Amino acid sequence: MRKVDSHFFGVEEENVVKNFVDNIDWKPFHEHLQELGFDTRLEVVTYLDAGKYRLRIRGTDDLTDKTGIMAPCFESVHLVDFGTFLSQSVDYDEDLYQAALKQGEYDKGWEAFDAVFGPIHLFVNIDLRYVLSHSGENGMRLFSAEYNTEDGWLFYDN
Repeated sequence: MRKVDSHFFGVEEENVVKNFVDNIDWKPFHEHLQELGFDTRLEVVTYLDAGKYRLRIRGTDDLTDKTGIMAPCFESVHLVDFGTFLSQSVDYDEDLYQAALKQGEYDKGWEAFDAVFGPIHLFVNIDLRYVLSHSGENGMRLFSAEYNTEDGWLFYDN
């Protein structure tokens, strides 16, 4: 029986992640930000979280001046990601997988289970994070987006 699951990238797949991130076309992402009234440079960094690769996406510019009459309330306002996920679908033979587990063969790679991988997906939630002038901080969702090498960017405005 075939099963499709999500595969998340770990330490041993650093080169795959780096190659994917280096080849992302960020132009449509920037254009979407501009359509929403934001023209800020982005800092994109890969990092490990619980052994799995993620991306950190941050706007480098303080956007307080974009908040109109609310500007005096804020110490700073920045674009930040609030949850980025890199994953890849993997279609594999569940029977082979379960047989290996029963035999205690925990060191087998995906090739032992006749695995077929789909395109790598990046899912991003972009928020406006604000620090209030007198205390506290919070954020609000601006949009969500996903990217893969086959379809490019898809945007979901909130």
